[in-house]
Amino acid sequence: MPQLHARQWGYRAGPHCKVLSLWAPSDGRSAGVAILIHTKSRFIDPEPIFQEYWTDRFMALTGKLEGEEVIIFNCYAPNDKSEQDMYFTQLQEIPVPEDVKLFVGGDFNCTLNERCDRSYQPLSGTHDSPALRGLMHHWRLIDSVANHLPGIHYENARWKFYDDYHRFQNHVDGVGLASSRLDRWYTNDESRLWVMATALEPAPIPTADHSGVLLHIQSPENANAESPNAAEAARCWDEFKAQLIVKMLLSKTTARRKLTNTYRQKIRRLEKQRLRALASARHEAEDRMGAEAHDTLKKVDIALAECRRERSRQRQRRLFRDHTWTPGKTTKKFFSRISCKFSDNVVPSLRPPEGCPVRGIHEKSETFADAWAPIQQGAIPSSELYHKCLTGCQHNRGTPTADNNFITEEAVSAASKECKADQSCGPDRLGNDWYIDFAEMLIPVLTRLYTLWYKTGAFPASFVEANIFCLKKTGDSSNPLNYCPLALLNTDYKIITRMISTKVEPTLATRIHPNQNGFVPGRQIHDTIDLYTVAKRMASTIPELRHAIAVFLDFAKAYDSLFREFMCAVLIKHGYPPHFVKVIAALHTGSRIRFLVNGQTSRTVDVVRGIRQGCPLAPDLFILTLEPLYQMVETSSSIRGVQLRSATDAHELKVGGFADDTASYLQDASYMSALLHITTRFGQASGLIINESKTIIISLNDRANSTLPPLPVGFHYQPASETASLLSNTNG
Repeated sequence: MPQLHARQWGYRAGPHCKVLSLWAPSDGRSAGVAILIHTKSRFIDPEPIFQEYWTDRFMALTGKLEGEEVIIFNCYAPNDKSEQDMYFTQLQEIPVPEDVKLFVGGDFNCTLNERCDRSYQPLSGTHDSPALRGLMHHWRLIDSVANHLPGIHYENARWKFYDDYHRFQNHVDGVGLASSRLDRWYTNDESRLWVMATALEPAPIPTADHSGVLLHIQSPENANAESPNAAEAARCWDEFKAQLIVKMLLSKTTARRKLTNTYRQKIRRLEKQRLRALASARHEAEDRMGAEAHDTLKKVDIALAECRRERSRQRQRRLFRDHTWTPGKTTKKFFSRISCKFSDNVVPSLRPPEGCPVRGIHEKSETFADAWAPIQQGAIPSSELYHKCLTGCQHNRGTPTADNNFITEEAVSAASKECKADQSCGPDRLGNDWYIDFAEMLIPVLTRLYTLWYKTGAFPASFVEANIFCLKKTGDSSNPLNYCPLALLNTDYKIITRMISTKVEPTLATRIHPNQNGFVPGRQIHDTIDLYTVAKRMASTIPELRHAIAVFLDFAKAYDSLFREFMCAVLIKHGYPPHFVKVIAALHTGSRIRFLVNGQTSRTVDVVRGIRQGCPLAPDLFILTLEPLYQMVETSSSIRGVQLRSATDAHELKVGGFADDTASYLQDASYMSALLHITTRFGQASGLIINESKTIIISLNDRANSTLPPLPVGFHYQPASETASLLSNTNG
């Protein structure tokens, strides 16, 4: 055989020649295994290993592949069940090093997944092998096609799996031709990432009843390795999540069905006993039997009452345990018990938007979709308009963002830890808890996927999906637009955007106006409140500022109406790398939402405007996009602000704010027209339109309220007798 192998593959065999084949001893024609090495293989320095365990059904080889030590096992399991179990049990005695890359292949003559490994599943279940499962656990092995196993509810995928990976065919009486996956490859933890693909190899001999199985292995760090397809990886990731949630829900349902001793089940059983005893007591005519039936009914009533009391006591003990504070415990449970801010989010009634159909009482989610769709699907301005708006705006470019290397396992781990447990999940229904519980396994996988997706700018379709949960605002609760839409996003999306936000935040201080104190590291809302307080003091002490005013601008649906094209243009103006801007655009393009109201979901709404409240990156993007307005007001020669003076310095205050709460400070009302001209230009380009009815104008000098000059039509001064909550501070 070695000589035949040499002739077929074209190499010399004999003394002083390179070893390219190894053969285990055989017992007649019943068995025999060999390992053949191709002449062009990068597998070098092959040597036999564990020869004391070699038989006609097992052999092992060690060598180096791309500089890494590799061990290959060739197994040929017996057909007989008892011999097969003994065979796998004896293999556990081999002392395999823990840190070596191990590949185990061969004919195992059994299957472990009855639905995927066999097209015909007999009822006996004798084809399984607990001994092989024990061997896999001992060597930490996993099937090379584990990621391609179809779910139990995907019939078409299962038959495609049969065609792709089944190597053995046999005839079953009464069934016909059946196929099995007896020939397989297994890898351990160290070699798992080296598997590029597993493929079917046609049998070289026409009469052979088994086909070959090829395992393509290659170092993931090999520069010559074929670049993975980002779009395909994104599709597979979404498919994996969809299959996983089905299996999780099935497991949860199965576990619940196995419960037999819960309080609810006890009460249900006792109630059934009570109904039977009550029926018996009504139909018994004889005194003795009637008395017995009434006694039985009384006992059941006593047992039912005791079970309910015990359930109540257990619930009370749990409440005390959960809400009792101990050192090191957070106050989350305590405040969730007494806070009513988010306790009642039921929408009682809604008024349909103008021009929209009247929905049914259980279609409130569709009413929300009708109201918000025009805002999030509005017309997009021409590029000339927002480029014209940005002309003349000066931006301190600061330090550019880091390259793709910021996506590391440490960064992914830190971002995932920022995701709090017990939070609402996104459309994929895999919440933060799942990523926290399986972080050890998920972090290496997510790191590779995030790196690939960020590098190519191609992300999973699930990244642009969101469920919208609406929180009530003060005012008319029947108006669907008088709610704050919060996006419930998938955790894998939040992890990568949190990492991007971590890289963006250090660049904000040099790019954002010094009076914008929202979401900029080192700045606080108290700084904005202090500016307002100082401006009031200056207006009451400096004569020329006696008519000074503060204009608190209100942007109509700020986060949801922002033009994304304008946002990308602003990011380029700020000096962010083109690839970074491309990634931001990809994370928002084609986004789709569904509204969740009273437990019902709306139709899918395609969104072309706005950024999502709930996205870790949204606050950074918003203040960067709002920065041109600050620059336009600050540099305008048509606006005079409030002079802030000290003994040694003076500064003109024109604008300040915290996130979308923006205040403009004017020397008097005559500069309102210039301010409105700027906000109109900015609104047409950015989509951030000023809501005149909610814009509040306050006189900074309380003693000048009676002599204030008139305001443009549509605006009015805030009366001194009224108060308004601005910047988390009560003013009036």
